[in-house]
Amino acid sequence: IIPANTRAYIYPYSGGTQEVSTLTTHMTEYTVGSNGLATMPGELPDTVGYTYCLSLGAEETQAKIAGKDVLFNSNVYFYVDNFLEMPTGIPVPEAYYDNDKAAWVPSTNGIVLQLLGTNGSGLARISVVTNGTEADAGTLAGLGFSDGERQLLAELYNPCTNSLWRIPINHFSCGDANYGTGGAAGSKASEGNLGQGKKGS
Repeated sequence: IIPANTRAYIYPYSGGTQEVSTLTTHMTEYTVGSNGLATMPGELPDTVGYTYCLSLGAEETQAKIAGKDVLFNSNVYFYVDNFLEMPTGIPVPEAYYDNDKAAWVPSTNGIVLQLLGTNGSGLARISVVTNGTEADAGTLAGLGFSDGERQLLAELYNPCTNSLWRIPINHFSCGDANYGTGGAAGSKASEGNLGQGKKGS
């Protein structure tokens, strides 16, 4: 989800950055199927489980620097189903791959959230805590939620029983939502499923 008034930039061959008014985006998941681990862009640290990795990019990109494709002037938000059934409210650790350094670089954590339906204004009601309590407007604003994003969530996810990972990013790149090898208590990851990636595309 790209919030309104977000500005996007690419690296032109001439150097520097260039603002663009449109983007033709593409996404490639790595962590799918039996060969997913072999397609990863780089080796994971021993403490990081093979969890969920994808490449986000745009056709307008002319060059990629330090693993970064499109740059944004503020956060945009990537969502993926909570396929490991991680508890609501816990962080989603995130890193991106820097091709120049051949290393994973830590990014801002995401969060596991639960959708609780919609309010009278058609906006998604959201929980970001383990006990499932609905977050108030101040809490959501502090996490960067806009009314536009909440409206889109209400439209995209119905019925309201969805548990999702929400990950803030400020550039397109190869990103890895990288839970530790132990997973979280009570999740599928803690039952030995971490390291298998997603089952479908």
